[in-house]
Parts: sequence; structure tokens; C-alpha cells
Amino acid sequence: MLYRTKVPIGIRILNNFRGHLVHSQTGEVNLSEPTGSLGINYWINAPAYGRGFINIQKERMSCMSRKEARRRSIASSVLRRSHQLWRMGIRTCVTWSTLLKLCWRLLKKELDTSVSRVSGVTFSNEDGYSRQMIIEGLSKHPRGLYWLGLRRERNNAYDENAIRVDAIRVGNKSALLGYLPRELAQVLAPEIDGGKEVYVVDFTFSQGWNGIYGIKVYYACI
Repeated sequence: MLYRTKVPIGIRILNNFRGHLVHSQTGEVNLSEPTGSLGINYWINAPAYGRGFINIQKERMSCMSRKEARRRSIASSVLRRSHQLWRMGIRTCVTWSTLLKLCWRLLKKELDTSVSRVSGVTFSNEDGYSRQMIIEGLSKHPRGLYWLGLRRERNNAYDENAIRVDAIRVGNKSALLGYLPRELAQVLAPEIDGGKEVYVVDFTFSQGWNGIYGIKVYYACI
């Protein structure tokens, strides 16, 4: 496979792996490397640049279709976004393979992201803990130790379509923070009961002038 790469004029490059010596007079040289090689270490010996190893990324001279170039660009973006969400804590709610599929469909605009406030954040849980205290504590913790998840609560005495919002920590420990609004739950509950999943892809905390903490969740249904 033939590649093209640009190097400063007059620099002598010695391929450390194959011992192939290349002298550049034009600033552009052609290198023959194994198929699939994305970059390789070269030894530079030049008065103006000193000595040392550098890594030169080569560009394929063969024509690449726009479709393939776009696919590779999307794949790279998917990996970056997936790693970012994984480090931020979404690993407590989804598997890596599911996260890749989710980010792929989001970046290809096959899925829409919606936003909703969380209701019932001023109440206390059955164990006596105040949801406001829990939310306040989470808002002061760095991302990466927890994430927010949506779960159906079919045995809810007040709403048969109830969808609860939980803070899920590492180790699968969770705490109830509130519920999706009744009107939204009425739409999403049949989708979840039909086999679809709703994932939180981002969330924000806020505090009003009265000191009450609120939550917004950004979610996608697949």
C-alpha cells in the first residue's frame, strides 16, 4: 500500500522498524508500508531539529469514498463520546456495547434527545431521607461516581404509568430522586412496557431563589 507523508525539507528519516532510509528534498516523500499501518516511528537526524523519534501519520493515496470517510469520522466521534460518558458515570446504568449503539444512533441522528424536569423532588423517601438532601449532596459530587437512570414503577399506588428517576452509584446502589411528569410518563410507559429502553444521556442540577434543588434529564428512547 502506498502512502504519502510530508516531512521538513532536507531532513533524513530512518525507518526504525525496517531500516529504510529516506532523504526528502521536496518536503514530500512516498513510503511503502504494510496495509493497515496508521503511523510509524521514524528516527530524525537533522542539525536544525536535533535527533529523536517522531511519529508520522500517513495518508492513503488511494481514493476513499466520501461515504467511507464519513463512516470513519462518525465511528471516531462515537468512540470519543462513549468514552466521555463512560468516565462520567453512565457505566452504572448501561453496558459498553449498549452505550456504543446508543451513541452511534445519536450521532447519526437516528434518535432524538428530549429534556424533562423531574417532579416530586421536595418529598422524602420511604426510608425517611429527604430527596432535597440527596440531590444537594449529588450536585456537589464530581461526575463519575454515579449516574441517573429511569425505571418503571408498575406498582405505584398513585400512577400506574410512573417512571422513577434514580441516582445509581457504583456498586448498583440507588436512591430515589423523583419521577418523570405524569403527562410524559403516560407517553413513555407503554414504550417501556413494549420492550423499549429509555436512557439518560445527560442531566443538570439547579437551585432556585428559594433554595429548592431541581433536576433536568436529557433522555433518548431506543
